[in-house]
Amino acid sequence: MTTPAPTYDLTLMLDPEAEEAVRASEATRNILESSGDCIAVLDLDGRLLYMNRPGMSLMEIDDFTPFVGEDWLKSWGEAEGKAERASLTAAKAGHEGRFQGYRPTAKGTPKWWDVFVTPIRDAKGRPQQLVAISRDMTELNRVEQALRDDDRRKNEFLAMLAHELRNPLDAVSYAEQILHLPGMEDMQEWSKDVIGRQVKHLSRLIDDLLDVARITERKIKLRMERATLSAVIDRSVEASKHLIQEKKHHLTVTVEPDTITLDADPTRLEQIFTNLISNAAKYTNEGGQIVLTARLEGGECVVTVKDNGVGISAEMLPFVFDLFTQVGASLHRSKGGLGIGLTLVKKLTELHGGSVQARSQGIGRGTEFTVRLPMTKSVALEAPLPVPSYVEGPLKKSRILIVEDSADTARGLSKRLEVLGNEVSTVHNGLAALQMAREQRIDFILLDIGLPGLSGYEVASELRKEGCCQVSVIVALTGYGQEEDLRRSREANIDHHLVKPIEFNTLLTLLSQYH
Repeated sequence: MTTPAPTYDLTLMLDPEAEEAVRASEATRNILESSGDCIAVLDLDGRLLYMNRPGMSLMEIDDFTPFVGEDWLKSWGEAEGKAERASLTAAKAGHEGRFQGYRPTAKGTPKWWDVFVTPIRDAKGRPQQLVAISRDMTELNRVEQALRDDDRRKNEFLAMLAHELRNPLDAVSYAEQILHLPGMEDMQEWSKDVIGRQVKHLSRLIDDLLDVARITERKIKLRMERATLSAVIDRSVEASKHLIQEKKHHLTVTVEPDTITLDADPTRLEQIFTNLISNAAKYTNEGGQIVLTARLEGGECVVTVKDNGVGISAEMLPFVFDLFTQVGASLHRSKGGLGIGLTLVKKLTELHGGSVQARSQGIGRGTEFTVRLPMTKSVALEAPLPVPSYVEGPLKKSRILIVEDSADTARGLSKRLEVLGNEVSTVHNGLAALQMAREQRIDFILLDIGLPGLSGYEVASELRKEGCCQVSVIVALTGYGQEEDLRRSREANIDHHLVKPIEFNTLLTLLSQYH
């Protein structure tokens, strides 16, 4: 049974002249007992006389009696010259002392405290006793440390992002320079291949960043359909092929049976397995072994990606799926990565009703990731977006207006379309787009959204109100690809919304459906 706090008579601390006034009010006692802090009364030698009930609870003291008369400083591990003694000395001298420190409870629970020590004076202002008010700062310290850790991870992430962006840009820069060097004709195809590959790499980085944001804000939606696992894994291997070949790894893939099907979003499944394969390739030394196996186990599909790479320490293993986590010594920064790939793996797997687990025997002993996905429908199937029946073939001659504030982008796209026999006009702001559309008959308007002056949404809305562009096909070509951006495009009566960078053949196929 919990022993109640002693009924310490506060009037004993005061000069007899003040005794009648204190007895006339219970305010002082009520304040002590209603406080959320630990309030202890000490004599001038620092011995404990009283502790309020909330304080006993905070200190996990069931019976205060054994503590009466004990040296208060000893509970803080008192030593000469420390802040605790200095605070007590200041209070005895009539001043206020303060310190912050660590002190476990009576039952050993670790806690951090912010402590004020102040004198209780008699009617003549002389210190008679001392009051120590201890505020539990443990949770606040935890939150502050979490914020410091988040800030550190953010700074590390920004540094890694700059690194990851500079690498492909550096490769593109060299490839572009080689294209202009005389006598380097034999390197032309190589340069083009490098530029194309690195642009795709940059695009995937941006997509991953946007996906993390969408998942964090619960804005991502799965496009569920019946997916064949072997086909998804084949596409994942193809997406990772260049990295595997570059590091001369040996990849073994086994899917048994190869007819496994799931109710899933195949694009997101491909993203999961591509990240795991690429992760294994990055963090395995040249000529390493990567083994991917898929099998049925009970009512689940189990996919395992195992490597003999650098491994993960036991200390870092619980944190590998945390956002922006770089796994220190085991996953060297030189290997690349933003610390978001495994976060995406975990979140996307969970959206499918599954789970993912990481295992490693330690540094230098490889890593194994196991993804478990339910074979039955775990979430409501959402009908896939309707896909227009595009007409394959060359685009017939059309009048096309490009509205793009980037002169390089506008010129490059214009030349590609003119080569096919189209009549192309280019403007760089919204007002010029309105004027041009009013003066000419336009078949297609390729419209950037982030324009100076009027936005692309405003341009489209205005054009739809005017008879000159009622039948024009408006296609947004933009870097904005969030769900909100798509909604605003629909509201502005934009026919199609494509997110940069845009494959030219995709655009061409889209436009060809209107002939």
